[in-house]
This record gives sequence, C-alpha cells and structure tokens, in this order.
Amino acid sequence: SGRTKPTVCLRSSIILGPLAPFGNAHSTFLHFCLSRNGQETTFYTDEIRTVIAVDDVVNILLHFTNDDTVRGMDTKAHKVYNMGGPERVSRYDMCLAVAQECNFEHENLFLPAEKAKGIFKGTSSPLDISMDSSKLEGFVGWKFRGLEPIVKAAFQ
Repeated sequence: SGRTKPTVCLRSSIILGPLAPFGNAHSTFLHFCLSRNGQETTFYTDEIRTVIAVDDVVNILLHFTNDDTVRGMDTKAHKVYNMGGPERVSRYDMCLAVAQECNFEHENLFLPAEKAKGIFKGTSSPLDISMDSSKLEGFVGWKFRGLEPIVKAAFQ
C-alpha cells in the first residue's frame, strides 16, 4: 500500500486543564465545579473515569510526532493506547478536589448521588470506563499526573 508511517490510536478519558483563552467560565468541568461555589449541586459518585491533564495529552501527541519515535515504530503497526491518568475518580471526587484547592465551603452543597439509582435521561454509558494507561506511560517514558496536580495547575 506504500504506507510509510505507523498508525496510532489514543483512547482518551476526561481531559482537564486550565481555561482555554477563548473559553468562558464553564468551558471545563473543573471551572463548572468552581462556579457552583455556594450553590447546592448534585454530582455522581459512581461514574468512574481516569482523568488526564491537557498538557500531558499535548506532550503525548508531540511524542508521537517526533521523528525519532516514528522511526522506532514498525511502519505496518496499528497501535491502540489508553490515554488516561493514574487515578480512578468520580465527578464528585473532581468537585471536592476543586473545593479543596480553591478553599471554598462545600459541606451540604455538593451532594453525592449514584447515577445507577437515579432517573437519568442523557446518553447511556457504562458507569466505570476507567482505563489502564501503563502501556502508554511505558512507551512515552513518563508518568501522567493525577487529579490533585491537575486541579492545582488549572487554577494557578
């Protein structure tokens, strides 16, 4: 077929980071959590994801566009990598991390709920779609950041 470059598929989880320059106050889930300061809001505890930092994603993409990386890969290879962070977290966990980082009161305001027990009218998806990204971490040669440093970086 004449193909000279390998094919790579990166399966991502929820990508988190600071506001984009063109974004508004709700353009990321973390900033939505911040906007709920002082307001009662329900967040799921049983919808589990492995979040990843946007700059980790950028560095992974740069790694795969590096000529040395491409030269070291089989040109007929089709690789699939999970691209998530090291921790399994819920939306409730993410909001608690924002409240802690931004020092705002969340007691009795962030209400835990189980999606599996409620009436949900959105698009159906499995509750736990966490992923093991150790194969990708081994390939790129570094560990991806967890929730706490992601949240800290998002609000600096």
